[in-house]
Amino acid sequence: MRYHRINIDGCSLFQTETRLLTVAAMPGTAVRIDPATDKFVAANGTTGVPSRLYVLDAANSQGLSVADQVPANVSAIGNYLEADREFAVLMAAGTYVKDQPVVINASGQFASLPTGAGAYNVVGYVQENDPVTISAPDLIRIRVQLNKATVA
Repeated sequence: MRYHRINIDGCSLFQTETRLLTVAAMPGTAVRIDPATDKFVAANGTTGVPSRLYVLDAANSQGLSVADQVPANVSAIGNYLEADREFAVLMAAGTYVKDQPVVINASGQFASLPTGAGAYNVVGYVQENDPVTISAPDLIRIRVQLNKATVA
């Protein structure tokens, strides 16, 4: 893993929620609170919008790091996905460059804006100064800026 923590901006005081996690998930993935169960569930490109979204933090209190999956049915911390915050988020394999738009894919990972026609919810922009190529999901630094994008 390229980063050792999820919350890069250090603004976690009162900007997190703690809930049980319904299924095991990697730190840096997008989650939302399911109103029916009051637990964290995976967010993806079609769910969690316009619901409040969170970035799943590492389970440090269980002795786990950002490289370790957060187990199901444990208390998990979600960082508010709010404008102008910076996070290391779990990105799908690919090449990323500064200011590249980022969306949430069907598995709750962050990914580059698709090239196929459609309307997309952009959640932020890559903040890496140099291009980064990853062959497997890894943590990439983004700045949150919620926008809509339409690809023709």
